[in-house]
Amino acid sequence: MRRLSLHVAVACVMAIFGTTWAEDEQTLLLWNRLGSESDVRNSAVGPGGKLNAGRFVEGRFGTGIELNMQEQFGVTFPPEIVPGPDGCIEFWAKLVDFPSDLPWGDRPGLIAACDEEGGRHFMLHFNGNDGRANGGLCARVAGLGNAGTGQYGNWTYARALGTDAVSAWHHYALVWATRGIPGVADASRKAAVFVDGQLNSHRWGGTGEKLDVPTDGPFGLLCQHEMTSGRVVFDNLKIWNYAKTDFSDRNIEGIRSYPDLAPVNLSVMPLQVQPGGVFIAQWIARNLGPGGVYDPWKDAVYLSQDEFLDENDERLAEWDATETVPLASRCFYGGSALLTVTCGEPGSYFIIVNLDDEDAFTEEDEDNNTISFQIEILPASGPVPCPELIIDRYSLIERRSLGGDIYDYELELYVRNDGTEDAHNAAASLIGWDAANVSVPDADVACGDIAVGATVTGNDTFVIRIDRSVFVDEIETEWQITCDEKERRQTLTMLLTPADVSGDDCGNVRDLLFIRTNLGLSGSQIDPPEADINADGVCNVLDLLFVRGNIGKGNGCP
Repeated sequence: MRRLSLHVAVACVMAIFGTTWAEDEQTLLLWNRLGSESDVRNSAVGPGGKLNAGRFVEGRFGTGIELNMQEQFGVTFPPEIVPGPDGCIEFWAKLVDFPSDLPWGDRPGLIAACDEEGGRHFMLHFNGNDGRANGGLCARVAGLGNAGTGQYGNWTYARALGTDAVSAWHHYALVWATRGIPGVADASRKAAVFVDGQLNSHRWGGTGEKLDVPTDGPFGLLCQHEMTSGRVVFDNLKIWNYAKTDFSDRNIEGIRSYPDLAPVNLSVMPLQVQPGGVFIAQWIARNLGPGGVYDPWKDAVYLSQDEFLDENDERLAEWDATETVPLASRCFYGGSALLTVTCGEPGSYFIIVNLDDEDAFTEEDEDNNTISFQIEILPASGPVPCPELIIDRYSLIERRSLGGDIYDYELELYVRNDGTEDAHNAAASLIGWDAANVSVPDADVACGDIAVGATVTGNDTFVIRIDRSVFVDEIETEWQITCDEKERRQTLTMLLTPADVSGDDCGNVRDLLFIRTNLGLSGSQIDPPEADINADGVCNVLDLLFVRGNIGKGNGCP
């Protein structure tokens, strides 16, 4: 592939680029685990709460808060957190030592917001008769309406929950929407209750137009009327700013909903440039997923000969999105990179931006992160200085036995600069080989800066591991050679066993050195040049099988 190398400066473009903005967000406003005093005070998402009473016991996801009937509003939160015009409050609760029959009155209210005089205008409560002809598990949403499991009358807790397992853990959700809850009674109902993911409300009332949650009184867990016995354990409270009706994620303590970064637009200017010219790439992306991004990530810019990102493309730059965090659902952000052409062949190329290039977090869709833009590099008006790195040779440093027929060969690499410009931060990586009995524990070699015409080894080595029970006398290797200015690939044939040793009449020293290099024999394992090297266990027999004849003193040698 033809390579174009770019010198990169990355910057955040202010105004649009480097900022975020939202459109029709569906956002988690509060998530509190309720598992300890610290958990209550420090919500995982949203404002912290206040612990006023209760004790911590075994919960649905570890530990929960238990409140008895004398510990009303044992945990409270700022009432302003209750969203409008639409919203959802969901949590897990367990009823302990409750009677069978459900009397009239709030017996109890699991969650409520009261005014300064104690009026309960917003709540999710068990009630045989809520005063609006509803019974069972009831909802009261001030300004919008009310709902119940059915009509008032003689109720039991089992009937209200739709199960005899009253003392088991159940998932509760209070949902409201000013224009009607989607999917509930043809979106004609404005308040509803869900239990264990299923609609519990079958009777509704009220046609209000504006949510009116009191903010001058307490908002929190447990509000009841004339109950003296029974306890409720609460766990994992979440508040959303939309009328959530899908609770398939209720058995997950955290937030199952993942973000989903997707590019919206990429522009590169100018469209054509000669070597030495500058591109600026600017992109806009959006979080399409229901979840937010709370961890830093990096976008990357690649150079390609087509519009598809693959392992052959060259990574040119990265853009740090740290200042964009947190990125809420449905929010946009923008980034940019300056790209200066230094050398390369003229022709058509593609600039590709890959969002979350290092997979810093899980996304709903991992396959929609790239966007491309075609550019053209014009012929240079004059000579363009450019390094040209070539692997000149390799040399064995040490051979180590790992037991049996497995050996590690540590080698050094010589890299030469045949170009017309010094190379900076040169490195070589062994990225491919064609022998099944070979592995590469250490494939990277750092060579540093290489002046024009110089050959360097750097202070680094690489290691090839060989299973010598399988005969392979040579392997084809593929190397990726990079520097700040350019990248190229080179195929190199590496010998694993020596070729025929014919030599002259006196086994010449170069042959011996060749055997020592390629077989990894130490000096103590090889007799002096005038002695025979026999397959007598001094050397690996498999190695000797590939040496034709002995190396020793021939006729007429001194």
